[in-house]
Amino acid sequence: MSRDSGATRLVRMAAQVPGSVFGAALGLTFAGPTGAILGAVSGTVLSQVGADIADRTLSPRQELRVGAVFLSAASAITVKQLEGHTLRDDGFFDGTDSNGAEFVEGVMLAAMDAYEERKVPYLGNLIANVSFAEHIDAPSAHAALRRADDLSWLELRILGIFDDGESYPMPARPIPKSSDWPTWTVAKALQELINPPKSLLKNARSTGSRGQMGYDLNLDAISMQSGGTLICGLMELGSIPKSDRSPIFEMLSRDQEPEEHEAAEFGSAQRA
Repeated sequence: MSRDSGATRLVRMAAQVPGSVFGAALGLTFAGPTGAILGAVSGTVLSQVGADIADRTLSPRQELRVGAVFLSAASAITVKQLEGHTLRDDGFFDGTDSNGAEFVEGVMLAAMDAYEERKVPYLGNLIANVSFAEHIDAPSAHAALRRADDLSWLELRILGIFDDGESYPMPARPIPKSSDWPTWTVAKALQELINPPKSLLKNARSTGSRGQMGYDLNLDAISMQSGGTLICGLMELGSIPKSDRSPIFEMLSRDQEPEEHEAAEFGSAQRA
């Protein structure tokens, strides 16, 4: 196919993205009609790389995801420009052989194969925010993409909860016991965000009853690591609809059977 046919196909793919598939996430950033948003990024690296990917043989679901990540990135960029932000002008996005083009392609390929499709709009936010941040170089952008691609939709929602402590004040109690599949799944995801290799959340240091140094394992003692803060900012995880975050918060904060609990010995918070 020609470049023009790829561009036409990309616009068609974006225009057919249904809100029912991706929930409220896309609607949170829309700056106007789809055609106006796509026109605003016409001729940019985002549209050029998107057209190249649209030129490839894609399944219907892959077409949907590529259209959605393109639309979400284009919409977020348009919103930021309307708010007065200026696109970076440091050469990062100069041409289809640039570092920016390579990054955009990586994000779109990640979105294309993201079977958890509700992640896709937040991958689009990666492109949008890197487009305005000159301090984010190519290695940093690719590191952010690798980390974002490795996170599940559940983990993104958990990070979105801890990114919004005012709306979701954690109780002074441990991570809930794994008494059923949903509870086990949420508890395990939270522990994996604390433990290496992800290490996006952390437990506060504490002193046990016998004077040993350790970690406070209560939920209200968990906070963001620097990497978690960076990922939340680039993906805008605090904008995940509360309807997607609140059920997880309620599961974490619901009453549990009372049990003895004291600070764990140093390093125990890092066990899976």
